[in-house]
Amino acid sequence: ALLCINKAVDIALQFNYDPFKLKSYRGKGFILHDQKDYKKAILFLDTALQLAKKERNLDVQSDCNFYLALCHQQLSQSDKAFDHLLTAFIMKDTIFQNSNARSTLELQTMFE
Repeated sequence: ALLCINKAVDIALQFNYDPFKLKSYRGKGFILHDQKDYKKAILFLDTALQLAKKERNLDVQSDCNFYLALCHQQLSQSDKAFDHLLTAFIMKDTIFQNSNARSTLELQTMFE
C-alpha cells in the first residue's frame, strides 16, 4: 500500500492538482498512522488538512483532524490530540446539521 501511495503522491506533485494531492497526502497519512510512524503521518495529515481547508472540504478536514488526534495521542501530546479531536467532532456535527437541513428542505419542497 505504501508503495502505491508513494507513486500517487509523486504523480499528484507532478501534475500539481490539489484534489489529487489532497487524497494522496491523506491516504499516505492514514497508512503511516497504521504503520505506527506517527511523526511522518502528522506531516502528511497536516498538509492534507491545509488542502482540505483551501477546498472547504469538511469531510476530509474532519477525517484528518481525527487521525491527527490519534497520532498526537500516541506521541503523548494530549493537548494537541484533544484540540484535533474536538475539531473533528464539531465538523462532523456541522456536516450532520447541513445534511439534515438539506433533507428537511427537500422533504418540504416535495410536500408543497
